[in-house]
Order: sequence, then C-alpha cells, then structure tokens
Amino acid sequence: MLEFGVLGPLVVRSRAESYSAQGPFQATLLISLLVADGRPVHVCDLVHELWGGGHPARPDNALQAHISRLRRRLERLEPQRPTPRLITRPSSYQLIVEPGELDGQLFTSAVARLEAEAATHRPQWTVARLREALSLWRGPVFGGIVGGHICQSAAQTFDEARLRAYALLFDAELARGRHSAIIAELRALLTSYSPFHDRFCEQLMTALYRSGRQAEALETYRQTCEQLARIATSSSPPNGCACASTWSWCRTRPSAGRSPRRRSRCRNRPQSEEAAAQVPRPPRVVLRRGQDSNLRGQNPTGTGFRTPLGRFGYLSSDLSAR
Repeated sequence: MLEFGVLGPLVVRSRAESYSAQGPFQATLLISLLVADGRPVHVCDLVHELWGGGHPARPDNALQAHISRLRRRLERLEPQRPTPRLITRPSSYQLIVEPGELDGQLFTSAVARLEAEAATHRPQWTVARLREALSLWRGPVFGGIVGGHICQSAAQTFDEARLRAYALLFDAELARGRHSAIIAELRALLTSYSPFHDRFCEQLMTALYRSGRQAEALETYRQTCEQLARIATSSSPPNGCACASTWSWCRTRPSAGRSPRRRSRCRNRPQSEEAAAQVPRPPRVVLRRGQDSNLRGQNPTGTGFRTPLGRFGYLSSDLSAR
C-alpha cells in the first residue's frame, strides 16, 4: 500500500521509503493521474497538461518516456505488488489508487461527511474531527505546482473544501464559546487568502464582539465595508460576492446577547451626533451593465440591496451607540 500526499509538497510513501517527483513534468504527470480518481486520462489531455501549446515534435513519444519513468519508480516502491499501478489503456493511462491512499480524497470526504453530520453532534465533537481532517494539510496544495487545467481545477477543489472546513470549524468554536481562541486563526486566514471571504469577516467580528473587543469589531466592519466597495466598483465582481448593504434594515437588529431597544419613530437614526460620526455609511454602488444579475436582491424593507455584510450592521450600530 502507498500513501499519496497532495495537500502540501507532492510525495509518495511506502513502508520502506518515500519518493518526491523530480522535475515539473514528472510532478504534473503524477498529479494529473492522481486527481482522476482512478479513471483513465486521455493522452491528449496529458500532453496538453504537461506542455500546453508548446509540446515537443513527437508528444506521444515524450509522454510515453515520462510514463515509463514514473511506472518504474512506482514499481520500486512496491516490489511485491502483483499487478502494475500504472496501466496503459487505448489512447489513455490509468493510475490505480486504492481507497484511503490519497490524502486529498480523505480530506474532501471527511469535510462532506462532517457538513452533513455537524448538526447532530455536539460542537466539541465537530471541532475535534475537523482539526483532525485539517491536520492532513502540510502546505500549499501540490506544493505550489500550477500545472494546467487538470491540476488547477483539482487545486481549486481542495482549497474550497479547506475553506468550508475552516468555516464549519469556527462556527463550532463560536458555539463552544471559545471566541478569543479563534481570533488569531481568523485573521491569519483573511491575510493569507487573496479572495474576499465575507463569512470569515462575519466570524471575526462576532468573535471580537463576544470577547469584549468592540472597537476592534467595529474597525473590522469598516475595513470590510471598504473591501466590499472596491469589489462592487470593479468591472467584474466575483460570483457570489455582494456589492451593497441594506443599512436601514440591518441597523434595526438587536446585538448578540442584548435585548432589543425600544425603537423611536425614526428608528434608524443614530442616538447622537457622536455615534453618527462613528458609524460608517455603506458604499453607494451602481451595478454596471453586464454584471451578474444575481447580485441584485431586495431587502426585507424594500430599500437598497442586501448583501452578506448586511447582517453585520447591527454590530456597528450597537457599538457606536455605547
């Protein structure tokens, strides 16, 4: 039995030794075969993955040479295996991967299972299982190897599963009341990942607020508003990212752990000029022609647009009124 590691530097381990693919072609070839989940991969797809449009004069022969080199290496790791790992099929190649041998497959299966079962277990149980699954990561997926379409698509799948795992983990930690313990992890995630993840922003503001760090929670809100404004005014905002906030609706919501205040006739007006100066106004955004129509959605009050950030507004309004 072998262990294939893709959640970090690419490595293949047996009981006796380990092997790291030498050179970008061998690494890309191995990754392309591993992420196929045991299905044959067509020769044309492998050629394009390894060389793109600049393939050698005889790409089939060059690919066969790389296949032979990889096959010999795998056979050296498993000298007692009765059948070959790497099989030649008509116009394709197939790498046999047994259940439990690929860490990426173990991780994605664990995350999907925990997402389905988290509601039926205590938060402590969910946290323990998610920490165990996340410990499979040893660094950037594939060790930073970019490859072609096959490698990039698989890397995105693994990264998205990792983000879902962290989101579920922080929800469970907040449910346990460990607000202060996750602040550093949340900030590290928001710093290390270039895309904007509004759910982590929400969780960070909630953790800060419940830890008694209201000023930092409000500052996080301000920064999130600015980030949303930059995304909203770009020519092509990312799918699923909202572009404006429903300020009047969200500011009427009570803050966590506090009873709702009695509302006056002008219920959205700050209680003082000082509070009004502290609360940032939401960005006024006009969607351009051609932008995703899914970004448009009326809020419950019928004014403006609603976004994932809208549910944070009650935090800032409450903090400013203190």
